[in-house]
Amino acid sequence: MINLLLLGTLKNYGLAGGLALSLFSKEAALSAMVLMTFMLLYKAWLDFKMRWA
Repeated sequence: MINLLLLGTLKNYGLAGGLALSLFSKEAALSAMVLMTFMLLYKAWLDFKMRWA
C-alpha cells in the first residue's frame, strides 16, 4: 500500500511541475521540482531501510 501511495504522489508532483512549466514561469515549477526531489530521496531511503529490516 505504501508503494502505491508513493507512486501516486510522485506522479502528481511530475504532473504539477509539467503543468506549471507549460502554463506559468519557471519559478512556479520550482516548488514541485524541490518536493519531487525530496520524495525521490525519501523513496530511496525507504527502499534501503526495507532491505536491511
